[in-house]
Amino acid sequence: MLNDMRLYIAIVMYMVGGLSLMIFNFVVIYRTKVKDKNTGKLNTQWRRVILLESPDGTEKSEFSEKHEKYLYKKLKNVENLEVFSNALEYYRERRDISSVFDGYMNMAAKSSVFQRLAFDYRRARNEERAYFAYFISMFPQLAGDTYTNLLDILISYIENANIYCRTNVLKALCKIGNIQALVNALEVMNDNYIFMYQRFLTDELMAFAGDKEALSLFLWAKYKNWNAQLMVSIVIFITMVSGEFKEVFFPILQSEDTDPEIRLAVVRYYRKYKYEPVRPILIEYVADSANINLAIVSAHTLSSYPGEDTTAALNNALRSSNWHLRYNSASNLVDLGLSTGDMSTLSAIDDKYAKEIVNYMMELKNVAPLTEVKSRREGERVDAS
Repeated sequence: MLNDMRLYIAIVMYMVGGLSLMIFNFVVIYRTKVKDKNTGKLNTQWRRVILLESPDGTEKSEFSEKHEKYLYKKLKNVENLEVFSNALEYYRERRDISSVFDGYMNMAAKSSVFQRLAFDYRRARNEERAYFAYFISMFPQLAGDTYTNLLDILISYIENANIYCRTNVLKALCKIGNIQALVNALEVMNDNYIFMYQRFLTDELMAFAGDKEALSLFLWAKYKNWNAQLMVSIVIFITMVSGEFKEVFFPILQSEDTDPEIRLAVVRYYRKYKYEPVRPILIEYVADSANINLAIVSAHTLSSYPGEDTTAALNNALRSSNWHLRYNSASNLVDLGLSTGDMSTLSAIDDKYAKEIVNYMMELKNVAPLTEVKSRREGERVDAS
């Protein structure tokens, strides 16, 4: 009897659970459909609002007071801001009506409504501030062509914010392309010990909409004031955009006070931009077993500096106990041999491990291994005799 009762209760609970799950799914589906329907209505509504306010071939150059009040009231809500963004994107992507977007944005750039909204979003949640910054990154025209209060407000978002908000602020400032605003933002990050991933920061700097060469000069001027982590990203950015820092970086390479990570970044710079005075320094670094990371990077950089002294340094590095140093040295020796057509230095290698890594590298580069090179050279000598 007791077992029958337990079985009955289990069946009832199973049925109730299944029914509850069905009801929950129906509610979710219904709410999703309602939300999609409402979003569609809002999209249509905002497209109409933008279209009615656009110049449409007239000499209208500013928003009407009524439209400014409407924007300020509605766009305080981040959901409305998202739909408004979609409506703007709709006009920007459609070439046949892109003039609507252009005309509207010309007026928007002169309006103070987005500056007022930016100020209000300062008191919003992190996620909402992050989206507002992202919105500005999508439409950088809203910031205008000069340094405005809007830029200062965006920079203020960086403090007491999460990573998403800071990321979107930097993205917006780079898309806007104002050098002073970006420098000020990085100053705030430095002063508040705010970490930013090196790859992300470099990528965003590369997306800077203004003069990258000029930006590199402004950023490097902060070398003695900003932390090493930030300056490494800046050196990498400079490596990508400018070959005019060869003489500027040379004292940094020579100084014993230079941060190790900055030194490594500078060594990589000289691989892309050849500067003969650094050759003996690189050769010295390759031989320095006490700083193996510097030796590895320097061996890689020496591929841009062919010569007997380079070949000798790399040959010696082939005997290192560090696999990465042997790998870079072998790779560069093979490349140098291919570029000159002279493999004699490689075929003369008699160290077992050195010969092994060189053979491996030649195999990777589809070059005949050392044994074949040596046999071919001996055959040539026999034929000549």
